[in-house]
Amino acid sequence: MKLIRYTLYLLPFFFICCQPKDQKKEEQTSRIEKSPEEIPDAIMQSILELEPHYNEMTNLQKAVFGVTLAEQIINNNFIYLYQEYMEKNPVTYLDFSIQYFRQNKETRKNVYCYLAKGMLYKEKRQYKEAIENLLEATELNKHLTDNNLSAVLYFQLGSLAGFQNENEKALEYFLKAVELYKQEGNTEGEAKVYTSLSWTYTSLERDKEALASSRKALELTDDPIRKGDALLDIGNSYFFMQEFDSALYYTKQSLEYPYISTTQAARYNKLANVYAYKKEFDSAYHYAKIALTYPIDIYFESACYSLLSTIAAERGDKNEMIFYINNLHAVQDSITKIERQPNIQILEQIRLSDKKTLQVTAQRSYLLYAIFFVILISSLIVIRLYRNHQQKKKEVRIYKTELEQKEEVIDSQQEELSKRYELLLLNLADELKRTKDKYAVQRAKGNFEQRQQIDRIVYDEVLHLQDEKAFITKMNHILNALPDKLKEKFPEITYKEIVFCCLLMLKLSSNEIAFILEYKQTSLYKFKQRLIKKLGFATSKEFEQLLHDKVNY
Repeated sequence: MKLIRYTLYLLPFFFICCQPKDQKKEEQTSRIEKSPEEIPDAIMQSILELEPHYNEMTNLQKAVFGVTLAEQIINNNFIYLYQEYMEKNPVTYLDFSIQYFRQNKETRKNVYCYLAKGMLYKEKRQYKEAIENLLEATELNKHLTDNNLSAVLYFQLGSLAGFQNENEKALEYFLKAVELYKQEGNTEGEAKVYTSLSWTYTSLERDKEALASSRKALELTDDPIRKGDALLDIGNSYFFMQEFDSALYYTKQSLEYPYISTTQAARYNKLANVYAYKKEFDSAYHYAKIALTYPIDIYFESACYSLLSTIAAERGDKNEMIFYINNLHAVQDSITKIERQPNIQILEQIRLSDKKTLQVTAQRSYLLYAIFFVILISSLIVIRLYRNHQQKKKEVRIYKTELEQKEEVIDSQQEELSKRYELLLLNLADELKRTKDKYAVQRAKGNFEQRQQIDRIVYDEVLHLQDEKAFITKMNHILNALPDKLKEKFPEITYKEIVFCCLLMLKLSSNEIAFILEYKQTSLYKFKQRLIKKLGFATSKEFEQLLHDKVNY
């Protein structure tokens, strides 16, 4: 009786999965406005109720269960709930379905399963596995003619490329996805892609195109959650265009819309950043703290801790600054592990190489079978090739072991350098505070110009800005010989430019740096852009990454 009951449970899912393509209709899954406390989807509820009886199902029922699970993962926004509520890893069920449908040559269902696996791995930030499964789904999907499915695959691949800072590759995938959605008249799909395109254009410093993409997403979508995300993206574009009032307006607008997963934290994080750039640090502090109360993406978490530690240092609250710096280090360690994963371009090349290798191997096998009884020497060649292959595999294993050992040594050295760097920064912060305290009474009695003069005296006493040799010596000690490394790599760099680089790595605020160098904020930004161009960097991120590497290696 139990088996009959479970069969009846699965029967609707079986018919759904076995319908012809032209009979299927895309359904929009209802979404939730807050982080869910209950299972938000009826089919998801059914899947969770059936899971405990999985072992009692027939192979066909298990396969249908897996592909139904795959379709739900693809079509709704509750991937993280499957990972949280299911008794077993959802990948286990998808793998069984893949094996079953491979034997039955049901390609479309396997595309669903590989796509769902890729999305699950992406959610857990296991990018290598995510990319491999999505590329497998893309390869299988070449035999089908489903533009919507192809668009979903390109969107997922574009998202992964964006996570790994392969922004040109992400742009390529997103443009393919949006074109396919246009062909199908799928406006919600278009809106979803335009939202991601906005972030990609922002990463490529193409701010006007980013803004246009966000506005396009807002125009196309009827989904209130996506409307909120589009408004956040518009605010983000204005932020990077330094139109902070507009950025503030649209970011606040986004908070009025429902959200899922980590999107609300992203909105508050952006709001905090806007207020920080407007020099309203109390508001920036307030909203950064709020962002941390929501489920938050690890990169936004890092940004919040960085902002909070800077504000704490500005306030002179040493304990709070150390607390946030420690949290920042813990998050950055996790980010470093994520970013060490192979990127999408490498895995694509490996896959292409493997495909070509398989083709060559197959051709060689046919040739050997054809001439086996004619030329005995062919067998000797095969044996020789096999031995060479085994030798190469052995060499690869040895090389991989040596590489892992070297990485462990480098990681250990980098950790020691990072600890020393942070300790020296704390010492410098203490020195600045003591020097400020020394002049506190005199500064309190002075007028504005006198206070500014005293502030310059404080920075000069601590940093020796007027004595180039003393400044260079001190910065070499604190920043792991950064000035010497910069002069060696860029002989044309000036002392003022070296000072700017050092102040940046001392984690001083942009206001402090502008004051020390006697620049306005806008002038400081232009100075930085000229320096980036002079040193041959394409983006600010590349420039700051070089400084980080010079200090930490």
